[in-house]
Parts: sequence; structure tokens; C-alpha cells
Amino acid sequence: MEKKSRMHISNVGLVSLFMIFIVICMIVLSLLTLSEARKDYKFSSTLADHNQTYYEAVNKAERQIALVDEDLRTGKRSLGSEDVTFQVEIDENQAILVKLSVDNYPCEIKTYKTVRTGEWHGKNAAQLMNVER
Repeated sequence: MEKKSRMHISNVGLVSLFMIFIVICMIVLSLLTLSEARKDYKFSSTLADHNQTYYEAVNKAERQIALVDEDLRTGKRSLGSEDVTFQVEIDENQAILVKLSVDNYPCEIKTYKTVRTGEWHGKNAAQLMNVER
């Protein structure tokens, strides 16, 4: 009878160890999931902020294009004059460059693109080699 009770105790111990291992694995996976979710939230917040500033700049550029069209329509600006070029700042490193041809009404958009106005600096610099000079 003693042999059966010893095996029964060791089986319970094995099941307990297995359950502890499963719980630890689930905790580790949940922490990894939480970490990834925080990283995704931070990225999506940064992207949403950039999109908002970009579309605010687009709206400003469209308003300026509308003003040039209004000037052409009312005669404040003559047809066939020099092309109109302007930039609308998105942030300190980017702007929207717009070039309009005012040969006829409504004006024709020749260039409408995002250009870099500042120098790019990476945020995550890693030292790959230790070079002494």
C-alpha cells in the first residue's frame, strides 16, 4: 500500500510542476504581448500626429492655390505671368512644394510634392565597431 501512495504523491507533484510551468509561460507571453501593444500604440500615435500635421499643411496649400485661382478670375493677376511657386511647412524637416502655371484659368498645378527642408537624424544610433584613431 505504501508504494501506491508514494506514486500518487509524485504524480500530484509532477502535475503541480507542469501547471506552474504553464502559468509562468502564460505570464511571459502576456508581458510580451503588452510590450508589443505599447510599442504599436506609440507608433500609431506618432503616425496619427504626423498625418494630422501633413493634412493641415495640405489644406493651407489648397487655400493658397484657391487664392491664386481667385486672383486669376478677378484679374488681380494676369494670365501668362510667371509661374507661382510656394512652400507650405509641414514640420521643421518637411514642406509641401507647389508650382503653379498661370497661363490660363484655372491655374495648372505643375509640381505638388513633399520635400525635405532639414537634415535627417536617426533616433536609434548603434555603435557597431569600436574604432580608435
